[in-house]
Amino acid sequence: MYYRKLMEIYEETDCHNYFSKYYVEALSDYILSVEKDAQLKYLNPYEFSSENKLTLQETLKFFMYFTDQENGVIRILPFVECFSSSCSERLFFEDSIEDDLLLCEDCGKDYDLTQVEPFMKIYFQYQDHESVVDENLLDRNSPFEILNGIDYSLKFESPSSHAGSTDEGDPSVEFGELVQNNIKPDGQPITNAIPSPTSLLMNKLSSRRAR
Repeated sequence: MYYRKLMEIYEETDCHNYFSKYYVEALSDYILSVEKDAQLKYLNPYEFSSENKLTLQETLKFFMYFTDQENGVIRILPFVECFSSSCSERLFFEDSIEDDLLLCEDCGKDYDLTQVEPFMKIYFQYQDHESVVDENLLDRNSPFEILNGIDYSLKFESPSSHAGSTDEGDPSVEFGELVQNNIKPDGQPITNAIPSPTSLLMNKLSSRRAR
């Protein structure tokens, strides 16, 4: 069950210093509810914030503790929306990178990866149940790169009684907002699973070479 894996991560990281176990159980129940609803694909941080009386910033921080790239319960899926007025396609980086361009297969428009970061958004998606139950955690003290532009003056808030946004429609989050909240009081990132366009391109090229 998700709760077991979530608790492993909660206890192994310093998440337990800032968030009550109550939120772990709440997240486990929420993931299961999304999993059972055929109409839902992504976790909605606005809805989770509202239901658990957290600010959106607190929920983003909480979710990020569970986004380890290999063994996490939650995936971060970056995308941009096609800018063509006749197209509403979402271009997911893991599917749409061709050479050094982000390609819209719907309308044929392409975008320079170095130019799209200001327009990036992300979805949170739960990992398949069977893929997260019995896996061992990776070394969470491994080196990582801190994205440029993070404001290290931001402080980490513990869970409060302030309700988050009640915007429960589109579950996407601005990429910049996620990056700004990926910070702990000691100045270190909560997760190294937030990809930049450059790292996404390098990963794509590496996977092609490995074939």
